[in-house]
Amino acid sequence: MNIQIEGENGSYQVGGIAGLGISATINSCTNEGSIKGPYGAGGICSRSGGSKYKECYNKGSITSYTWVGGICGLDESGNAEFLGEEDATIFGEYYNCKNEGELLCTGENGQKGDIVGAKNTPSHVKIINEE
Repeated sequence: MNIQIEGENGSYQVGGIAGLGISATINSCTNEGSIKGPYGAGGICSRSGGSKYKECYNKGSITSYTWVGGICGLDESGNAEFLGEEDATIFGEYYNCKNEGELLCTGENGQKGDIVGAKNTPSHVKIINEE
């Protein structure tokens, strides 16, 4: 099956499974489609905070101008304002997730990463791979 997901100008959350994930739990899913978002894109979720991902995989190509992640484009864990929480110690967690797709960030100051493209507060993101 050939699936392509493309956000139009003004789209901030373009993901293969979810656009936005706040305190979500996403387990055992795979994206194999092509994803293109003008202001951020992720194979599973474009923008996330305080969420847990377990055994999620991306095999599709992801393209964006600002941030690109194989699993999540931008993780905002630790950003209390984004999360709507007073406690900013909430973590984003990625367990046994893997990217095999091509990642292309077209912006001059853009960021990309196999699991997470950009992190608002890097100390609040845990990536654990047990093989």
